[in-house]
Amino acid sequence: MFLLYIKDLLSHMHVDTCCRLFADDCLLYRIIDSLEDQVQLQSDLRELEQWAADWGMQFNPSKCHVLSVSKRSHHHQYFYELCDVVLKSVESKKYLGVTLSSDLSWSSHITIICMKANQKLEFIKRNLKGTPHKLKRRAYNAGIFHT
Repeated sequence: MFLLYIKDLLSHMHVDTCCRLFADDCLLYRIIDSLEDQVQLQSDLRELEQWAADWGMQFNPSKCHVLSVSKRSHHHQYFYELCDVVLKSVESKKYLGVTLSSDLSWSSHITIICMKANQKLEFIKRNLKGTPHKLKRRAYNAGIFHT
């Protein structure tokens, strides 16, 4: 049923604005080279608001963020709004299991993955102390593949 709702969403966006949909996630982006590009992206956000209102749906702006991706050390800050709420600007954001960062570096994603693996390993060490090595290995493999 949800697919019927979102079918026409893309037709409300400017041709240079891209929209990626996955289940109930929506990722909106475009290349920003000028103030006009920023204004157009804000206009597309307003179109999303109107689309949601037409379908009797709502966006939760507290779950929406702005991630500016650039290799430049400085870029022009623009405050985007959704549902009359200024969207929070972030340096990195998790999307579909991958942590994207503003400089397109993998370091934050790798750090998070390593941290989770170490937490699982420590949990197994604490809770399976004194058990056979084979059982520890089985618990470790189950924890890695079932998260």
